[in-house]
Amino acid sequence: MFFSKKKKGNVVEILAPVDGDAVPLEDVRDQVIAQGLMGEGIAIDPINETVFAPCEGEITHISEQEHVIGMCCENGSNILIHVGINTGELHGEGFEILTRVNDYVYAGTPLLSFDLDYIKEKGLCPYVITVSPKNESYDVSIELDHGEVQANESVIFTIDEA
Repeated sequence: MFFSKKKKGNVVEILAPVDGDAVPLEDVRDQVIAQGLMGEGIAIDPINETVFAPCEGEITHISEQEHVIGMCCENGSNILIHVGINTGELHGEGFEILTRVNDYVYAGTPLLSFDLDYIKEKGLCPYVITVSPKNESYDVSIELDHGEVQANESVIFTIDEA
C-alpha cells in the first residue's frame, strides 16, 4: 500500500484536509482509531465536502470503497486520510475520487469529494481522520487537535525523522 522515498532531515507540516472542528483521536467513537491503532493524527468534523491534499507527495493508495486515500509525503513518511466511520459500508456511494494512484500532488490539491448529508442520513459519522501510520522512523507532533481548522491553512501535525 505504501512506499517510502526518504529525504533526510525534512519536517513535513500536515495541513487540515477539510474545514471543520478538530477532534482528538481518543474522542472518536471507534476503538481502532481512538486507541491509535491506525496511527497518530486527528479527526475533523467537516463542514465542507472536498478533501484536499494536506501536504506535497505521491498518492499511493485509494480504497476500492473510495473513502480512504494514502500518500507518501515528500520526506518519505506516509499518511492516511479516512473519510467517515464505517463508510466503507457505502461501497463508494456518496464519494467521488478526484485523483489517481501515482499522481504527484501539492498541498491544496483536491483529492476527493463526498456527500456530507448522505453520510449523515445513513447514520454514519462523517469525521475526516488524518493519521500517520505507526513507524519507528518518524515522529509525529500533534499541533492542533481541538477547535476550528481551515483546509490548506491550519497545521494539524508535523512528521519528522526519529
